[in-house]
Amino acid sequence: MVPADTHGLIIYSSKALPACVRLEAELKKRGIAFQIRDMGKEANSRKLTEDPARVGKMGGSIPMSVAEIDGVLVDGATIKEIERRMRLEESR
Repeated sequence: MVPADTHGLIIYSSKALPACVRLEAELKKRGIAFQIRDMGKEANSRKLTEDPARVGKMGGSIPMSVAEIDGVLVDGATIKEIERRMRLEESR
């Protein structure tokens, strides 16, 4: 696991979801620091599913990659979306 950087990038991940595995691999390949929250652990899953304001349309299930960048959740996170949001944060 790569340590967190100043963006506080957290990936909520499951080894059972190919999208999560690909996203982690791409982040490592590009040298982007991140933390992982294993969705197999009940506390991590509960954090995302209990607060509908945070997860929006996902409504209780986590079928896709979820990233948290500086406290903002991005469902269906892709490497391009993460990089774009990180650039926006840097420009502020």
